[in-house]
Order: sequence, then structure tokens, then C-alpha cells
Amino acid sequence: MLKFDEKTHTYTLNGKKIPSVTQILNRVGTRNDEGSPWQSVSGGDFMRDETAAVFGTEFHKAAAARIMHNKFTYDPVMQPWINGLENFLSEYEFWDCEVEISHHSKFGFAGTMDLFGSYKHKDRAGLCVLDWKTSTTISKSTRFQTAGYEQIAREKYSIYGNKLIDRLTVRIFENGYEVDLRTRKHSSDWNKFLSILNVYKTYSKKG
Repeated sequence: MLKFDEKTHTYTLNGKKIPSVTQILNRVGTRNDEGSPWQSVSGGDFMRDETAAVFGTEFHKAAAARIMHNKFTYDPVMQPWINGLENFLSEYEFWDCEVEISHHSKFGFAGTMDLFGSYKHKDRAGLCVLDWKTSTTISKSTRFQTAGYEQIAREKYSIYGNKLIDRLTVRIFENGYEVDLRTRKHSSDWNKFLSILNVYKTYSKKG
């Protein structure tokens, strides 16, 4: 059975720790050249800002409740971001959605999809994996993150072949939003995530 400890952000499967998608991206280093400092694949250094993490967690809870039509409360300081969320939802429609904590049994990693379900936007509709961001920018690494989540969803729900799953990274900011849409034509994101995962596993064994 998969369990998630929110306080330590740790996933365990039948008592054994398994890495999360974000943990993998945060712990594999990269740099532009030999003279440059190391950064994680996620684009930052290897420490998380605690205040930003708490704010992000609270926003995620509010956003999930709003989309699933559940009652929720929030600190008034979040109001500009709630306004941004409402602006986003005035353009995007969602239904049959869940917040999913699951894992990929074949490749051995876990993750929490902020949202998985059906959506519609203008002339585009179908299944989607959505990941909320309250950061100042959308990092390119989120493409690998949502690619991992997509594969978790495909295995969990036996969605294979040509069945499409769009991937949306949605950055909510004060009174507005930004969307990075990834579709079938961006299938290389998954291959890149697998490469990062292999590096993580190789050096974890050495450690």
C-alpha cells in the first residue's frame, strides 16, 4: 500500500521509501559548464524556501476544493491568487476530477497529481493532468514533472495507446494566470524524465 507523509513529503510503498517526481528533479544536478555552479534539474538550488512551500500547499488545497465544488476557507492574504484562480476557471471547465497520490510500479517512483480528470478550453477537450504553480515563473522542468504524472495516470487507469492526456502547468499569480500546455507532440518530455530518473537511481545506489 502506498502512503504519503505530508510533513516530510515522503512516499512509502509497503514500508519501503520510493522517490517522488519532484524529489528526483530536485536531486539530480546540472550546470551550464565546468565553471558554473550546480543546480537541480528543477532550476533552483537544493533547498526549498519554507514560507513559499507553505503558501503553495495552502493554495493547492483551496484550488482542489474550488474545482470539486467543496467548501473551503483561506487566509485573506491569498485573495489576489484566488482571483487569479477564478480568472483561470472562467476560461477552463473541469469535471470528474480527483487529486491523485499514486505511483508507477514499473519505474518505481511516486507523485501527487494536483488534478486529474476531464477538461475543456475553447476548441480543445479531453483528459488532463494539471499541476498548480505559485512561483514567479514556470520552469522548463515542470514539463518533465507532468510527463511523470501522465505516466502514473496511464498505468493507474490503464490508459494506453492513442488515448490523449494533455498536461497543463498552471501558474497562478496575483489576479492572473499563465498556462504551459503539453500535448502528444511533446512526447520527448517523458524520455527526458526517464533519463533523469536513471541518473537519480544510479547515484542513489552509489550513495
